[in-house]
Amino acid sequence: MSNKINRPILHICNSLVYGGGEEHVRTILKYLHRRAVPVACAVPEESPLYEVLKKEGIAVYPFYSSHKFDLASLKSLCSLLRTVRPSIIHTHNRREDLMGAIAAKITGVPAVTTIHDRINMDQQGKKIRSLRSWVYHLILRTCFEQIITVSKATYDDILIFAKVPQIRLRHVVNGLDLDRINAPVMRETMRKQLGIPSDSKVIGFVARIRGASFGKKGIVYLLDAMRILIDTFPSARLIVCGEDVQAAQILKKMCDEKGISGNILFLGYREDIVSIINCCDILVCPSLFEGLPRVVLESMALGVPVVGSRVDGIPEVIEDGRNGLLVEPRDVQGLSRAMGRLLADDSFRAQCSQAARQTITQTFTAQISAQETEQIYKSVLDSKKYEI
Repeated sequence: MSNKINRPILHICNSLVYGGGEEHVRTILKYLHRRAVPVACAVPEESPLYEVLKKEGIAVYPFYSSHKFDLASLKSLCSLLRTVRPSIIHTHNRREDLMGAIAAKITGVPAVTTIHDRINMDQQGKKIRSLRSWVYHLILRTCFEQIITVSKATYDDILIFAKVPQIRLRHVVNGLDLDRINAPVMRETMRKQLGIPSDSKVIGFVARIRGASFGKKGIVYLLDAMRILIDTFPSARLIVCGEDVQAAQILKKMCDEKGISGNILFLGYREDIVSIINCCDILVCPSLFEGLPRVVLESMALGVPVVGSRVDGIPEVIEDGRNGLLVEPRDVQGLSRAMGRLLADDSFRAQCSQAARQTITQTFTAQISAQETEQIYKSVLDSKKYEI
């Protein structure tokens, strides 16, 4: 295998918002760059990621696709590939997979993609079988030299449902940038800024939710669980981060109907998520399905224990009763009991906190994911005998 990649790896990230997927892109680019791997990113100028990457010293190129069949954007991407002459393009979501696959075939550039979530699922966690899903599976099978998955559950999803040959599948851990994790605002300072009483037990929920499309994140079940929890912990506060205006309106109405509005704090989109998590006693991830949510990893790295659903990639990082707690999805009573157990037992919470930090620092670091990703790039280039 060759020792050095000479031409850039061009990542394509079409998102206009900043969430876990975009943080993943920032992190992998930062740590590949540290390893002297030439990298660049095609990203909308309007995206928060554009300026973030520039500050990291990553080369960025303006690119935006308004929909899956945006022919003008496809032409623009092909032109960009001919100008930049990347050794590989690396896509990160479904729209980019389609656009990147076509552009790769036209220009002869090998393509890699990272799958961040379960594929072809509706908001209730049920598989969708349609012509669109069949086409997407065909693209994954035929257009990508390697497919990287962020969890073993997602790996199995691609293997079983998309029928991608195992030789072209790789699971790479969803590594964290611990530099970012190690610099949060102090816990009491953030609580004071948010107006949370010092004696309150604080529960965090962080997810990018837009409009009414938040079923998969399980927040409706969390609100029901909070109604039960408040009977035992009347001063408990639930901090909700990542919802847009429409989602906030819907969720606030639900809270009013349940009589829990005084215990719920909606913050919307925040750039200081690490500091928000750091001021919580526990974090809850009640999702119906997931790849492997970065917020779970970030929370554990901060020593904030997580109550997570026993679905997909979450049990790959949370060991029930050792570094956090697992509950079945949609189990309102079980979710309330798990939150109550952690909040009521300071010693148990401290034990989970220490074990959670250890899990992340030993296994889920950006250094590990960057090293393994670089080896994938080299194997692709060597096998296809491309100039690197």
